Formats: sequence, C-alpha cells, structure tokens
Amino acid sequence: MTLRVFRRIKEDASLSETYVRVIGGRAPDERGNPTKARLNRSIGAANKAALGASFRMNGDKAAKVQVGGEYIFSYTPLILPQG
Repeated sequence: MTLRVFRRIKEDASLSETYVRVIGGRAPDERGNPTKARLNRSIGAANKAALGASFRMNGDKAAKVQVGGEYIFSYTPLILPQG
C-alpha cells in the first residue's frame, strides 16, 4: 500500500511538483535529504493509520522491502485488518 501511494505521487504531475517543493526543490530520488526522510515517514504513518493496518514483521523487527527507481528506497509492508 505504501509503495502505491508513492507511485501515485510520482505519476501525478501536480502531486509530484508539490512533493518536490515540500522536500526543498531537491531531486525526489536523492538520498540524504532529512526533510524528505521526515515527510516520507509521515506519509507512511498516515497511510498505515488510515488503513488501520499493522506492520508485517520479520521476527521481532518490522520487515523491509528495498525498491529502486521510486521516491522511496524502502518501505515496510502492511497487513490490512480482516473484515
């Protein structure tokens, strides 16, 4: 779900423009931007809360999926509530 949100931001010209402006006009695929890191965590947390989801776990740690060519470099898969 989180990756879908970021793909939508990337694909929609208006959303992408707003995203780039919010992260300080820097390249959206750039590493090391603390503003982008905070924004991405906030978007992920809002997505999780809106869905009422929980993190998929890998033992006692949240699972992580690495991605390339996206505005994010990794994300934690979510488990949607039943029902």
